[in-house]
Amino acid sequence: MAQAFAGVWKIQKIEGAEEYFNAIGHAEMAKDIANITEIEVQVDGKTVTTISKFEGKDNKVDIVVLDETTEKEGPDGVKIVSKAYMDGATFRQEGSAGNDNWKVIRYIQDGASISEIIAKGTTLKITMVKA
Repeated sequence: MAQAFAGVWKIQKIEGAEEYFNAIGHAEMAKDIANITEIEVQVDGKTVTTISKFEGKDNKVDIVVLDETTEKEGPDGVKIVSKAYMDGATFRQEGSAGNDNWKVIRYIQDGASISEIIAKGTTLKITMVKA
């Protein structure tokens, strides 16, 4: 159930950021992710809104509708296509950016929200606790 991910979260641990962002060609984003002050997840029916709040920068808002395909343009002009869905208690999002495929797997473990973002053979793992 997506509602388990709702709330305000603080990042506790980030693993594999440099390797992941180097692999996808955006090395500068490794520093950006370290400046996230909190992540707010709102769930309204099948709509999941994630608001990433950065220190000294504008918020990043990502909205997906479960079980629907979403298309948008990335900051570098590349077309991003994705689909988000629940797989039991796991929130999954799979998609492509240009010719590259990626996936996000989110789950709750011991009260923490774990996100594993996988692309180009690398994994970025973010562990968050309720704020």
